[in-house]
This record gives sequence, C-alpha cells and structure tokens, in this order.
Amino acid sequence: MTAEGAAQRRGRISASHRHAGLENPCASLTVKLALKRMSRERGTRQRQAAGLTRLAVERMIATTGRRPIDARDRALIAVAYDTLARRSELVAIEVADLAVAADGTGTVLIRRSKTHQEGKGSTRFLAADTMRHITAWIRNRCQSPGYQASRWPSPLKSPTATECRMTWSHPQSTKSCRRQTTNTMAR
Repeated sequence: MTAEGAAQRRGRISASHRHAGLENPCASLTVKLALKRMSRERGTRQRQAAGLTRLAVERMIATTGRRPIDARDRALIAVAYDTLARRSELVAIEVADLAVAADGTGTVLIRRSKTHQEGKGSTRFLAADTMRHITAWIRNRCQSPGYQASRWPSPLKSPTATECRMTWSHPQSTKSCRRQTTNTMAR
C-alpha cells in the first residue's frame, strides 16, 4: 500500500466514524506517526499519468457517431487537444474568437483564463483538422431548426447576432464539458 492510499483510507475511516457519531480513531497520535513513518519509508512520489497523444485523440474522435451532438464532441476534443485549454476556457470560446488562415489552420483567442485573469487573453494555434471539425459543427449548429444559415455564408465569420454563438451546449458548464469529454473517452 502506498502512503497516499493509506491517507485516503484514513480519511474514509474518519468520515465513517464521524457520521456514526463515534470517536475518530485516526485522530490519535499513533496513527499520525504511523502514516509519517510510512511516507518516509516508501516515499510519497506519485506516478505520472501518460500524456495524451495525437493517436489517442484520433481514436476518441473515431468513436463518435454522426449525430449533431457527435460533431460537437469532435470539435470539443480537437480544440481541447490543440489549445491545452482548461474546461472553463473551452466553454467561453465564441465564433468571434476564431481566425482562419489561408492554409486551413487557425487560431483561437482565449479571452480569460486562470493565468490571464485580467482578460488580456492569449492566442492559441488550431490545426487544419481541428478547423474542419469546428466548421462542420458550426455549420450543423447554424442550420439546425431555429437558425437561419443563409445569414452566415461562412460559418467562421463573426455572427451578427448571438444565436449562433460557439457554445458547446445549452446551458454549458465546466461540469458538462467534463462529462462530454469523459463520455467520449470511455467509448
């Protein structure tokens, strides 16, 4: 057992005793000293998770279907991989934040982030395949019932109204963004 695993178990035991109204055995000096000793003997370094590769992203995208929501998931996964954006940054992206280059690549402006809280923002690169996923999703979204696609000849031009904003769902939160990514990765 690792020191981290022992600390987690101690937490569960403590919570169980608190909920039952019993005295917490983990608060004793003996338990605290035993955990410190275990940390010194075994170390507390955690294993590094494997990084996400382009191949893994392509596999995740390949598992999506052909429904409109799947087009959104493909765009979301591709943008998240290219930009290394946090969930809160992803859900704040709008069509007006995108710029398309002549070679099919693009950039996206991350207006506000954990590291740029004043709102200066940063520009991040988007690969050509990511731009294709975004274009397909926006085109699909702007042509769904309730939108007038003819008002936007190019889906990446800034819309004149907010009804075609680049929002991942209605309403979007960082939790639903996490859920969408987790569900797609589990496929």
